[in-house]
Amino acid sequence: MSTTETRLRLEKVRGYFALIGPAIDRIAENVAPPVPHRPPATPHHITLLAKHEVSEVKKPPISIPACDDITTPIDLGLGRHENVCFKVVWWPQGNRLRYKLGLAWKDFHVTLSAADCHNVDKGVARITERALLTEEQVAEIIKNVNELMSSSVANMEKAAQAIAAVASFIAEFHIGALDDKTFDQLRRFLSKHNRSACSALTVAYLDANPDSAAANVRYATELSAQDSVQAKRAMGFYAKGARLAKKPHTDAVYRYCVEGIVRCARKTPLRPLFTDEEIAQRVHQTAPMEPVERADILAEYIAHAQVSAGSPDAPNLEKYMTLEPRERMHVLLNPTSKLYQLPRFFSWLLPFRLAVMSTPKSAQDIAVLREQLNISVVVTLTKETPLPAEWFTQQTDIKNVFLAVENYRAPTIEQVDYFINMVTTLPADEAALVHCGGGKGRAGTFAACYLCACGFDTARQPYPVFSAAGAIAVVRALRPGSIETEAQEAFVKRYVQSLYKIIAEPERTPVAEPDAPLVLTGSFFSPRRPQLVVCCGLPGSGKSFLSQQLAERAAYVRISQDDSGSKSACETEFSAAWKAGKRIVIDRCNPTVDARAEWLSMAFKPRDALCVYFNLPRKLCVQRADARPSHPTVPQGRARHVVAAFAKQLVPPMVAEGFACVAEIRSIKAANELLGRLSASGGATATPPTTPPDVLKHAVSAAPSSKTDLHKFPRTRHLFNLGSATRDDLILSSTDAAAFLSTADESTVVIEEKIDGANMGISVDATTMQFKVQNRSHYVNGKSHEQFKKLDKWLQDRSGDLYRVLLGPDDNQQHPPGRYVLYGEWVFAKHSILYSRLPDRFIAFDLYDTERERFVTRDALARTLAGTQVQQIAEITALAGLVLDEKTLCEAVVAHQSQYYDGVVEGFYLRKEKDGVLVDRAKIVRSDFIAGNDHWTKGLLTENNVTY
Repeated sequence: MSTTETRLRLEKVRGYFALIGPAIDRIAENVAPPVPHRPPATPHHITLLAKHEVSEVKKPPISIPACDDITTPIDLGLGRHENVCFKVVWWPQGNRLRYKLGLAWKDFHVTLSAADCHNVDKGVARITERALLTEEQVAEIIKNVNELMSSSVANMEKAAQAIAAVASFIAEFHIGALDDKTFDQLRRFLSKHNRSACSALTVAYLDANPDSAAANVRYATELSAQDSVQAKRAMGFYAKGARLAKKPHTDAVYRYCVEGIVRCARKTPLRPLFTDEEIAQRVHQTAPMEPVERADILAEYIAHAQVSAGSPDAPNLEKYMTLEPRERMHVLLNPTSKLYQLPRFFSWLLPFRLAVMSTPKSAQDIAVLREQLNISVVVTLTKETPLPAEWFTQQTDIKNVFLAVENYRAPTIEQVDYFINMVTTLPADEAALVHCGGGKGRAGTFAACYLCACGFDTARQPYPVFSAAGAIAVVRALRPGSIETEAQEAFVKRYVQSLYKIIAEPERTPVAEPDAPLVLTGSFFSPRRPQLVVCCGLPGSGKSFLSQQLAERAAYVRISQDDSGSKSACETEFSAAWKAGKRIVIDRCNPTVDARAEWLSMAFKPRDALCVYFNLPRKLCVQRADARPSHPTVPQGRARHVVAAFAKQLVPPMVAEGFACVAEIRSIKAANELLGRLSASGGATATPPTTPPDVLKHAVSAAPSSKTDLHKFPRTRHLFNLGSATRDDLILSSTDAAAFLSTADESTVVIEEKIDGANMGISVDATTMQFKVQNRSHYVNGKSHEQFKKLDKWLQDRSGDLYRVLLGPDDNQQHPPGRYVLYGEWVFAKHSILYSRLPDRFIAFDLYDTERERFVTRDALARTLAGTQVQQIAEITALAGLVLDEKTLCEAVVAHQSQYYDGVVEGFYLRKEKDGVLVDRAKIVRSDFIAGNDHWTKGLLTENNVTY
């Protein structure tokens, strides 16, 4: 057969346009006799344009498709009208051509009989003998239906109705030829255009494909939207869909089925429990009874509860299924499929983990609880009626715990703690049941306390999940009438208070700072600073420190919700700064991909965006966050709850989100390195401090932890008394003075200027990571006295350098907090001398190693302070190399010019050093110096002049 003989073609025949060719002939011939045929002289054809339409259109404004471009019509079946026989065909290309000509929709057909009638419907409604369609043909038709309805062709006269009729025809007669994908397409179409057929279609497809996971899931989804009885049936079909899933436990269909079962649990108890109404409607016999992993259902239930829980004080009560006190639950016994009635008021508080019920009535009740529901512990609260011991001796794998509570009374905190600890430590596949007489008062109290401590979870949470009022409301929503007396309500409140009391206790063992390098993923932007830096991490991880340092050292605009008060305010600040061409750092947790994407979008997705991911241990973040006083969003003592909430949301950032680089911070060292890179970029110079992130914003002096001793600076003896020593001062004898000045033992004596201020020691608290500032024998802060009013601000400004000094004085080796104490003079206020050229408010003169119990040398202190802005006391170099004796020193001290004002020094401070440590110290104070304590202690405060 030649190519010409097999091709379809459009030709003008006897005044009309028609589709002719061998394919049309085969459609016409595919009938069983006695169907009459047209005379041989008249070819079989499909009329595209009738004679009157040709005359109306005259010259068609379209090009006739070439033979190779004409699609083959699909034979739908034989139609009849009186003595007229025809084949109904599906040819959407023809209607697209008619649409271009401005004509109405046409139901195409191939006339078979000699007789014809042009005024009757020849669509699918006339079919009396359906053609056998292949899966490919059905899929093609459904594809065409969706394409036509989403195109302008659907606007043709009669088009929408005709297209819907074809879809319904396929749904009714050819559902067996549909695969899951094609069925979904057809179902979506019918849900919009023929809703009444949609539900029946779902059932029909399931009947035709009972082992299709998708078919079972579709039907379950429809049932789940109905009443509680149908929701229980839906659980069965969801369970079957889960079994048929390709990859149990990981497959998306499996997960959806488990989610569906949990959604249904808002209307009906989880299987194998059935209500009286469900049994009356024979749900246990008409729905599949496939098993599903209970652990998966429990995990999904926990996740669902966390998402939709509402607030601790105002929980979302709509999501809980209410069980009436007199309602009886029936258990479907496996493998017999018989029903067993449980004692009244049985329900799961946490599916397959913790149940509540009235008193069991028999040993058989205990056996069913163990064998069918995996309950391994029965907690009895009824002081008046303990359960018979023999009920449990017959079941060796279930035990009875007796926590006696009087009727209408409250338990003790110890009883509840024991109960919760027992439940939370059960093996993963076992459950507990708690009961009292009616399952309402005492058992309800235990249930409410469990919700406070654990929520809908299998473990205690770091912070109360519900308030007392919230937990009571939830239990009563689940089990009306629960918690019967005021004493029981009051106990739940007292139990929550006990949980807070535990939380308020300080950590006994501080979390150690990790030591990990900076990890860069992607392309770092050196030497140019990025325009946008987006922080990501838990509260307390270091975001504020880094952003503040970038603002101070690298001219970034810092956007912080803690300061702005709301996200919308942050967005307003961002827009203004971005329009002004400023570099921006976002100081927010930004735990999700969407949260980070919002900032990238607002910045029009810059190519050099940097994400800084603070990946530090959760406990360390809690420790830091709880140490911050007056934080606007994370009050002290509540950091665990806040950090835990963000940890559940946190999705580690990736370059693929739109960042040029992701910098992972897992230690102080890493924060240092990144800050150094960013500060040095673009020509800026800065020495990055070795600083614990996120402590510095609130790095103020505070009282130490209870276990930390105060290291009072030792009293310094007078080497010689020139007349300024008081009767309380210590003065060396002439023999001791001579020995002090002797260097025969290869020691050295270093002389420094002594200045007049408040002796101060600075260290880092090991628990809170805050600075502790001691003045002689007590701790001080910015509110301790007028002369210390600038102390907190100074600590914040110098925090990076101070942490570097106190946590890593030896080649940046990290040392534990509290090991080093930096001593110096706080010279904010005039004591006796008004200083006019001070380099800073604090001048350091000693560093004490508490571990080795020794002071370092002046040179060692100088090396430690190198590269920081912490100032060291000036050395008296004019006396270097001279033989030191009383005469030389006394003459020098009354004449030596101070480096800090236009006048003579207050005195000399002499350091005797040997083998790298300070071995002794002494001082010489000029005779006319008078201590000025009375001035500032009486409030007559005058500020010294600082020139930095």
